[in-house]
This record gives sequence, structure tokens and C-alpha cells, in this order.
Amino acid sequence: NFLGLEIDYGEGRRTATRLMKQNLPNARVLGGDCRRVLTDMIAAETVAAAHIYFPDPWWKTRHHKRRLFNDEFPSMLARILKPDGLVHHWTDVADYFCMAAGLMDLHPAFTRCASPTEREATNDMDYHTSFERKKRKLGLPIYRGLWQRCKRMSDKDTAPKE
Repeated sequence: NFLGLEIDYGEGRRTATRLMKQNLPNARVLGGDCRRVLTDMIAAETVAAAHIYFPDPWWKTRHHKRRLFNDEFPSMLARILKPDGLVHHWTDVADYFCMAAGLMDLHPAFTRCASPTEREATNDMDYHTSFERKKRKLGLPIYRGLWQRCKRMSDKDTAPKE
């Protein structure tokens, strides 16, 4: 089963329509702030993998507080992921990737894995997202990270390393 989280109502509705057209009954899209969903609506240790593809980098400094990756986000992921669960993060923004990778690398619940390799697209629809398609067709790099949740986690492990 797959659950997509999207704060932008229009994008979420467009994705839900595509899922219906493709008759994918095991996939759903939920609109709203994923922080609330991750903390209040998903039981602990029930998710096999979290895929965070091309989140909004919120370029302006005063908007950084809106970024998905912040000090609390890795702990939210650690809570919902099963032991050995994976976090996939892709972005086309190098600075944002470095910041997010730093947060994940410092969190005691996660171990960094080798980054997934980029595979060649066999057709125009063979990309994970429209952002990936646009950037790769322009020859721009995509920054990819993969982290695995540690098998054992105590309450202290949900807080970042000092």
C-alpha cells in the first residue's frame, strides 16, 4: 500500500485523479501538512519506506521554517518507520540536499547507505516526478540520498545527536 502526502491541494487532486485513471486501488493521496500526519495519524513502526522527492526548498531565509526537512523531521520519520525501514530523498537543489543530509546523518536512528544510482529513462514517462524529468532533460544533477533506520531504537534515539 502507498500513501502520498501533498500540502498543495491542486497537486494532490491531480495525483489522485491519475491514480484513479490507472486503477491503482492500493495507492492514496492525502492532502495536508505531512508533519501532522506523521505525528498524529500514522502508528509507530508501521511504514516500510518514506520517499521524499523534490520538496519545496523555500528559497527565502524567512521561509526556511516551512521547509520539510528541519530539526524535528528525522525524528518523525524514525517514529513511523519499521526497523530497517528506508528514507529516500531526492532534490535538484544542492544546498537543500546538504542540509537535509546533515540532519539525517546526525540522527542516531539512521545509518546512511550508498546513494541510489541514476538509471536511464526508457521513455518520457519513465521518471519518478515531473521535476526529475525537467532537470534531467536539462542535464542538471539530481542529488540522491538513502538512509536506513536502525533495528533497535530507544526513546533517546528519536532525538538528534548533539
